[in-house]
Amino acid sequence: MNPDSLQALLAASVIRSHAAGQLLSRRGTPLGELIFVLQGSLEASMAGADGRRSICWYLAEGQWFGLIPIVDGQAAIHDLRTYSQAVLLHIPRAAFLAALQQDRGLAVKCLELLCARSRTLYEHLAAETLLPLRARVARLLLMLVEQHGRESAHGQELSLKLSQEALADMLGISRQTLNRELVALEKAGLISLAYTRLTLLDDAALRQMIQAPE
Repeated sequence: MNPDSLQALLAASVIRSHAAGQLLSRRGTPLGELIFVLQGSLEASMAGADGRRSICWYLAEGQWFGLIPIVDGQAAIHDLRTYSQAVLLHIPRAAFLAALQQDRGLAVKCLELLCARSRTLYEHLAAETLLPLRARVARLLLMLVEQHGRESAHGQELSLKLSQEALADMLGISRQTLNRELVALEKAGLISLAYTRLTLLDDAALRQMIQAPE
């Protein structure tokens, strides 16, 4: 990214601290700024007409929110809340679009990011159709730990304190069904469960479960 563009963006932007649980944007309403996570985590979700909420993902430090609506000028795709206390960089849409027009390197990076997200979406759709449930659970755990994991004495620990309800919601299944799958993975020695703490003990075996599902 061009240093001049970066300076212009930073000059137009604001850093704000947010408490956990704060609503930052609502699906279907205009989004006037791009949000960059400096500290903490965010929860992106969607709500149906019946009020049921579907959790789409948890954004970690270093990730962007709102690129598509900022570029195409349409409404926000997700509801966005702070999952933990968070420090965010708020970049006004006008300032970002001006930098995008002037800086080819920034435009290319945005295209690469959109391509990467499209690949992730297509892989998710394929997994929903082609993988058995236990492999889908393993895939979700690996993806969460990749972005929100930390080393522990026994393996990769998920730093987010997620309830089984939240994990089940991300998979579109009941908490009872998820619990059966998690218990089976724990009995197989692949994960460790302790309250809201989840640790992956054998990443390789979990990946093999996805690559060669039974």
